[in-house]
Amino acid sequence: MSRFFAKIELMKNKLILLFILFLAAFLRFYNLENLPINAHTDEITNTYVGRFIWQNAVDLYGNKWPILYFDKFGDYPNVIPMYLSGLTTYVFGFNKLAMRFPIALFGVLAVYLIYLLGKAIFKSEKMALFSAFTLAIFPWHIVLSRATAEGVTAMAVFALGFYLLIQGIEKNRVLLLISSFLILLGTYLFYASYRILIPLFLLPTFLLASQRKTKTLLIIFAIISIILTGLISQTNWGKGRFKQTSIFSPTSLVYPMQGEFLAEEGQSNVLKSKIFFNKPLMFTREFIKQYLKYFSPEFLFSMGGLPKRYQVPEQGLWYYSYLLLFISLIILGKKTINLEKSKNKYLIFLLYLLAIIPIPGALTIDDAPNLHRTALMAFTLSLLASIPFITLQNLKWKKINFNWLLFLMMGLETIYFWNKYAMHADKYNELDRNKGYDNLAKFLLDKKDQYQQIFVERNGEIAIYYLFYSHNFDKNLSKQFGFDLRLEKVDNISFTDYECVYPGNYPDSKQFKDSLFIFSTSCNERLNKYFSLHPEFKKVEEIHSSSGSEMFEVYLLN
Repeated sequence: MSRFFAKIELMKNKLILLFILFLAAFLRFYNLENLPINAHTDEITNTYVGRFIWQNAVDLYGNKWPILYFDKFGDYPNVIPMYLSGLTTYVFGFNKLAMRFPIALFGVLAVYLIYLLGKAIFKSEKMALFSAFTLAIFPWHIVLSRATAEGVTAMAVFALGFYLLIQGIEKNRVLLLISSFLILLGTYLFYASYRILIPLFLLPTFLLASQRKTKTLLIIFAIISIILTGLISQTNWGKGRFKQTSIFSPTSLVYPMQGEFLAEEGQSNVLKSKIFFNKPLMFTREFIKQYLKYFSPEFLFSMGGLPKRYQVPEQGLWYYSYLLLFISLIILGKKTINLEKSKNKYLIFLLYLLAIIPIPGALTIDDAPNLHRTALMAFTLSLLASIPFITLQNLKWKKINFNWLLFLMMGLETIYFWNKYAMHADKYNELDRNKGYDNLAKFLLDKKDQYQQIFVERNGEIAIYYLFYSHNFDKNLSKQFGFDLRLEKVDNISFTDYECVYPGNYPDSKQFKDSLFIFSTSCNERLNKYFSLHPEFKKVEEIHSSSGSEMFEVYLLN
């Protein structure tokens, strides 16, 4: 009889897991082609570059089968996610579904992997299922999974490496440990933040092991990862983006603040100035300030983080339900935590992991607090949330089980979040996604044969949008692209360096008969005077964003 009930329980758990995976897939794949409605520049560029390499065996600069990076503007982003997005164009065609499908798929895979990891760490089916459910409905993870955020792929790869690491430690299997280490190093190829996270993650892992051989191997892994990260940090591609965005970059606010404080102190207080306003102290304070932002209630529960293109209006990255869950645990006291001693070490390790994840984000000032660079927090918080859930499962309020109230609140918050995301987010962050570049590219494709020449600003990699939607992956383009993806001309379309392109940019505007000039509406104030003095030019078209806002004006020389 006991075996029968065990089978029933096993079947029930499998059905719950299938439901969670179905829910995760729905929240990441439903209407993926149109939500978000606009394709961001990174999405278009990544997919175009990936398809270009698959088709021609070289990238846009002529490099053969790059593995480590693709240099856009000295930032050297990882190229492997680009391969993934480019590959799916062979299945879905040249559209937003192809761009987003691989990341969404990795998002669902992460939900399954966190289930396996939760089960391996806590030896509890309920805790594993709750961790998976939490990640499945996590707004932070949903938004990134639908927006070609390569950090989501890195998270799934990390989860697999973490799972194999736990298995290797528990079973003292060298092959599992080596496989885990290689997979964890593989995250370096998916997202740059992991070059900092992996060495920090591996450093204390030897404390999780009991066998001396295993401890030694884990120490060796940590040392190798530190050396590898150190070597990468000395290369141009390894430090490119960090130099642009770090708190130590020339654009950091620390430098002007220090100069202002020193000036106010005056020459008579040189010693005090050196003590109070030296660079090590000021940079340390700046780092702490940035670091603490990632644990603020505003970041987690009410407003979220940056870049704005990922934001949902008046929506945090997590639900208030979980805040109440952890508060309840604190009020009831640690006596409610009934973890076995063997699990306590993993609890401490997860808290350590949560503490180190914001470090890459805290070292940067660009779009801070940055929800993409710290996306692994969502994964770790999902694991930690299972602890108060399982310890409070027997708590009741007026004969109503506390956890059922919790599920009701989470369900309502998920519906509330999804409505805001599906109905309001596109309008809220429209200007931060692509400012109508999709429609501009399609306009160019439709009108190019009707005019002698078309001149358009280069801003926003409009050439890439045009090439993608025209399915132009000609290998000869690799000889024409310049730094920062600069492309002078394709077909009869000139992508100029002018911010506001108009006939006055050129000495002899008479040569541009039957030519179009396209510029953004932000240029109106600057160009209205010119066109009022030159009636030979007339406005013939307006190009709008997906929501109907005017983004570009089109002028023709009669």
